[in-house]
Amino acid sequence: MNVIKNGAIAVGTALVLSALQVQAEVKWDISADAMLDATSYRGYLFPSDSQEAYLRRAKAAAKFEFSPLVSAKMSVEYDYDKALTVDDFYLLVNPAKDYGIYLGKFKEPSGLAKSGSLKAQTFTERSIATNIFSFGRKSGAKLAANGGFWAAEAAVMQAEADEAGVDDGRVTAFKATVNPYRSENKKAFAHLGVSYSQRDSTERRFDLNEPMLVPTLGNLLRSPNYDAERIATTSVEFAAAYKKWLFQTERYQQGIDEFDGDEYQHSGYYASLSWAIKGKSREYRGGKIKLANKNKPLVELALRVSEVDMRERNDGDKAEVFTASANYYFKQHYRVVLEYEFAERERHDDGFVTLTDGDAVKARFQINF
Repeated sequence: MNVIKNGAIAVGTALVLSALQVQAEVKWDISADAMLDATSYRGYLFPSDSQEAYLRRAKAAAKFEFSPLVSAKMSVEYDYDKALTVDDFYLLVNPAKDYGIYLGKFKEPSGLAKSGSLKAQTFTERSIATNIFSFGRKSGAKLAANGGFWAAEAAVMQAEADEAGVDDGRVTAFKATVNPYRSENKKAFAHLGVSYSQRDSTERRFDLNEPMLVPTLGNLLRSPNYDAERIATTSVEFAAAYKKWLFQTERYQQGIDEFDGDEYQHSGYYASLSWAIKGKSREYRGGKIKLANKNKPLVELALRVSEVDMRERNDGDKAEVFTASANYYFKQHYRVVLEYEFAERERHDDGFVTLTDGDAVKARFQINF
């Protein structure tokens, strides 16, 4: 199936490039990053108290500009829990200013935290709620538009077999954001957004699971198993910045419809507050929050709380995670993060309730080039 998809993408790319005037000299740009983590953890949440050091990820990306109308991107990633994979592999056609058509494999339209790159997050990882209720990259087609104070994306995609299970499932997703206020210097702004994702023909034994605090320990958070026919996830988001302060939050609601007609609901949220004590605070551009100046030092302090509730009929987990982080971007290509996290998990299993907790101290050294 992947061979057919990649072949179709390659054929489509060739057809589009042949139909459009390609500039004589193709412009290109290569980037890469690597993240090395060390963590010490303890508590009954984990199999045992221990320390670990590991390569969180290594990633390389290449962008090509064939003409003012046509560009492409390909990226490969090595992750701690999987072999080398192709992340992005898409063609971008810009038929008009501020409009883009994506063809290939790309990130599904999603909320504020998921749409941003991991290397530019305020914390070492996205929140537990974001990781549970957001989905990754898939093959398909997407239309994106940027109207200045608003932005929107809509996509039709195909879930991979390991996500859909029984059969590959069709995915429809969209996102819309609005920027009701932004100061001239971009240091103060307000942001509102909503996103929606629906996937059909998913696996007959569908469940949600995710690591907690320490990714290498495997999935410590789980939902019940469902004979899922349809899964719909909605999120609403809000962010506001003033001078050196940034507040950001998202709320997720997920509905699961089973083949026999039963319906279930999951929910979660995160809220974070960060303070840039040195350097330029993050800016708002195109519906996303980004680093203001990658060439200047930046020191940030941040707090975050996140909750996930996947309990249904005396089964499943509820969890809360508190995170405190200190970021230091020094020179142009380096970043150091120190972080403390505390988590509580409430597990329901056939009417029995088990409460466990744990904490972890993390350090990350990151290099970008």
